[in-house]
Amino acid sequence: MTVQGRVHRWSATPCQDAVAGAKHKGVTALALCDGAGSLPLSHAGASRLSEVFARWVSARFYALLQQSDRAVAEEGAALIERTLAELASQYRAAPEAFGSTLLLVACDRYGKNLCMHLGDGLIVGMTNSGRQVLVSEPDGVRNATYLTCHSSRVLRAHLRVCRPENIAGFFLSSDGSRKILYDQDADGVSASPEISRLLDKLYAGPAGFARGFTEFVERSVKPLDDWSVCMLVRDANEIAPTLGCPRGDPLRRRRVARSFARYIEALRLGLSRCRASQAAGWSRRDFRARQARAEELIREEIGGGD
Repeated sequence: MTVQGRVHRWSATPCQDAVAGAKHKGVTALALCDGAGSLPLSHAGASRLSEVFARWVSARFYALLQQSDRAVAEEGAALIERTLAELASQYRAAPEAFGSTLLLVACDRYGKNLCMHLGDGLIVGMTNSGRQVLVSEPDGVRNATYLTCHSSRVLRAHLRVCRPENIAGFFLSSDGSRKILYDQDADGVSASPEISRLLDKLYAGPAGFARGFTEFVERSVKPLDDWSVCMLVRDANEIAPTLGCPRGDPLRRRRVARSFARYIEALRLGLSRCRASQAAGWSRRDFRARQARAEELIREEIGGGD
């Protein structure tokens, strides 16, 4: 969802927030960029960067998971610099004119997650048990934050990477929702429990949810600032039959999905099938059938992911 703030509507200024999503071989990625209001082409930078990062992370997901956080941040910072240089050439403007924040989440169907965050806005997660957790909080000082157009040193120091576990859903928001869905003071960031309720609603019935939520924000909240939101939920029921686990106990479904994730990761680290099965916690009774299914999934969905 992207809603243009009232201030920008009154001044006929383009909405400076942008969201984008991409899917690649079983991996889903969502990116959100909030352009800086003081920069003339920040809306163009936000739009391009959100698209580029969603495609990049969905395609490079498993390769990035094998790297350190520092190496992932370095690769991400280099991609930001290349993208802004291309925009500068296209628009015949300085790269500094395209600055924005960057929030990104990506996940596969088996419980693996990767998040990146530069600047303000926040990322909130909902665990498999329904508990709300703060994944990544705003970064910056009062009335100022870090942007993609800042120096190479600042980018590499403040582009955060995290890999939260046991997450069933993610909520990303630009700072337009501050004072409505979250607040920040000297003691830290507090997020409204309404966020997990929104994720629960999306989990229960995605059809028509996004349109209804956008209409609610435009009609009832009427934000002054541009406001963008991305929500992503994972449904264990959807993947369980594919893994040979019948619908039933949700805890068992999640456990089976995580075991497949551990097996696939172990194979990618170079372990043998036997050692990977041990890492997954599979018993001798069923590990051969699960091995065959996991390797079929790798060929069908994940093999070209990196």
